[in-house]
Amino acid sequence: MTDCDAQSFTVDVDLTELGSDPELDITNNGGAPSLVATAVGTYTVGPFPITTEVTINVENDANSLCSIHSPVLTNPLCPTFVNC
Repeated sequence: MTDCDAQSFTVDVDLTELGSDPELDITNNGGAPSLVATAVGTYTVGPFPITTEVTINVENDANSLCSIHSPVLTNPLCPTFVNC
């Protein structure tokens, strides 16, 4: 989600199951705090500055085969309004 007033964006991570681990770590390479998921649901990661390239990781430390890594995510610039 983009917040143009704050020039930032967040990423929603939707977990539909936890698998074999009662806790999943949601990490990122954009400097936002890591989250620990203990239940299914939507977790919001960020905020990140607009145009920052971010990768989100959902890590299962009980079984590394169950970890997921997102592609590089970014948000486009917000529109610039010019008064004439």
